[in-house]
Amino acid sequence: MGLHRDGTEYGFGPVETHVRRLIWYQICFLDIRTAESQGPRPHIRADEFDTKFPLNVDDESLESGRPPTTSAQKWTDMTLSLIRMECNEMCRIVWVDRPRLEKKKISLTAVLGKIENFRKTIREKYLCLIDDNVPVQRLGRHVCEIVRLTMTDRLRQIIVNSGTEIMEHAIEIETNPDLMIWAWYSGA
Repeated sequence: MGLHRDGTEYGFGPVETHVRRLIWYQICFLDIRTAESQGPRPHIRADEFDTKFPLNVDDESLESGRPPTTSAQKWTDMTLSLIRMECNEMCRIVWVDRPRLEKKKISLTAVLGKIENFRKTIREKYLCLIDDNVPVQRLGRHVCEIVRLTMTDRLRQIIVNSGTEIMEHAIEIETNPDLMIWAWYSGA
């Protein structure tokens, strides 16, 4: 099937390339979640695939006569999924760097730098798209914040503070009537 190779490499059209990217990153998500629950580590390595993230587009635009070839700079049907996909891939990077850090093949500063760059990128790329009056977008803000806060365990105090904030966001997702239809997401 070659899902680990980007569809543009095979000359596929925009819609097929987009769908292949969606499928690939769902497989990557399942790989990370399986490793989290059953160990010992993810099986998919970042250097083994070149599939790009799906475009940030609305589903209906893919069905138009001229499907988009670039991402929209607004909240779309894909934005929440893209946040999850990008966060998942950052988790993969951290997962790989942990043993390297223990073996002193990478410095703590380098790992923290990657995490900080990721946090900054997520804030700049997605948080500006969010309208807190729209429940699914507000969910996106909470997901960004949860992932942003769980990326590092540099100091115990950071973990405690992050854990408290994570709980506040998770409680908001589970108890806010506007967000109740997505409460399942906090368990995923």
